[in-house]
Amino acid sequence: MNFNIFNQLKKLNDALGGERIRCLAAGLVLGMFLGLLPLSINSLLVCALIFSLKNQRQLALLGALVFGALGFLLDPLAHSLGLAALRAGFLQGLWTFFYNLPFLPFTGFNNSIVMGNTLLGIILTGPAVFLCKTLTLKYRGSKLQAKVTGFLQNKLVSGLTAGLKIFDPRSLFSRKAQ
Repeated sequence: MNFNIFNQLKKLNDALGGERIRCLAAGLVLGMFLGLLPLSINSLLVCALIFSLKNQRQLALLGALVFGALGFLLDPLAHSLGLAALRAGFLQGLWTFFYNLPFLPFTGFNNSIVMGNTLLGIILTGPAVFLCKTLTLKYRGSKLQAKVTGFLQNKLVSGLTAGLKIFDPRSLFSRKAQ
């Protein structure tokens, strides 16, 4: 049996519907980055991406909460990873170039924890997307989905959800179909 991860991802993507799963995965990855990064201008940039790109914002918030809590536990690992990247001799010219650019020094990339958490987020992006696809496939058609659907059909919850959709900032910039 030939196991190819790319074939498995393609099968999952076809089974779930490509557009929907990409929105879920994008929300999870953006939330992961928001949770891992310390509060800085980088967090504002990730928030801007969350609200401007097509993604699942609820999953982004959940990812930010989960990875924000895990971020404190991962800080020693992030520090050593970031320190290794910043001290790598062959990258010194690149770091100097970045530091001399107008905006990049404000991102704090020269901080070992910021650099380490950014690299950690990049490393975890692939597994997070695969995990999101796998869990979504298991969730579809399960008893949990039926319970969640019943909860969301509650009048109070559906009213709150409809109220939140009114304040969607993307609707200010999108054209409605005629």
